[in-house]
This record gives sequence, structure tokens and C-alpha cells, in this order.
Amino acid sequence: MRVVLVAGAEKTVFQYLAPLAWALRTAGHEVRVAAQPRLAEVITQAGLTAVPVGRDLEHWRITAHRPEQLEEIREGVMVPYDAFDAPDRATWEYLRDGYAEAARGGHRVNNVPIVSDLVEFACQWQPDLVLWDPMIYAGAIAAEACGAAHGRVLFCV
Repeated sequence: MRVVLVAGAEKTVFQYLAPLAWALRTAGHEVRVAAQPRLAEVITQAGLTAVPVGRDLEHWRITAHRPEQLEEIREGVMVPYDAFDAPDRATWEYLRDGYAEAARGGHRVNNVPIVSDLVEFACQWQPDLVLWDPMIYAGAIAAEACGAAHGRVLFCV
């Protein structure tokens, strides 16, 4: 079976996917790990095959002109992902508005630069399965484009 794992451009995010990639590879599957080009060296250092897609874009740049947001992120989990700490905060409006802001910010920065190259690679390589980081929705788009099954691999609550 051909499997593509799609990782966010952070080393720590890739590291939780590496054991799964090796388990699949050890079981005899062909495995590729797709991510922004700056992660390619980290992937190959783990002994896996990297597929650089898109262009490098630093997602933390969204806080460059908003130092108060950077401080909020450094202090803990950012809105709306902090709702699990205070369930009374998890109102429809809080979650809706928080996810809308997250989509405009970090999720867009992590997905838009890679989606077309990832779709092109998936359609060319024809994986059977695409497993994607929970924040990298481009994985689901690529899987749908090439007809592969796909799944979101969670790393948190």
C-alpha cells in the first residue's frame, strides 16, 4: 500500500508522525512524508522519504505585528483551542469566532502554500491512504483529488 503522511512545517509536529511512518514502512508499505521544503532535512534525518511541497512560509509571522497575540500563544493554548481548560467558555460564539480567526491566520498560512503541489504529487503518485496532521487540511484535499482514503492523525486532546 502507498501511504502519504502530511506534516505541518514544525519539527515537533513531524516527530509524533515519525513512529507511525516507520511502523507502516516496517510492515512493508511505501511511505512518503510531505511537508513544506524547510522540513525535508528533518524528515530525511529520520530515515524517511521527504516530499517537499509548496513553499516555505513561517506561520508564526502572523504574530509579527501583534505582539499581544504572540504573548497569548506563549502563555498557553491559543483561542479557541483553550476551551478544554474551561468548558464554560466553549460557547457556540466563542468556538465559531475562534476557529474563524484560526482559519484566517495559522491554518491558511500552513495550508495554502502546499495544497496545489500536494494535490499534484498525490495525483501523480496515487497513494492508497493519506494521513494528515490535524491542522494540515491540505491532506484531505489531496486525498479527495486522487481518490485515496484519508485520516486525520491527532496529537492532542
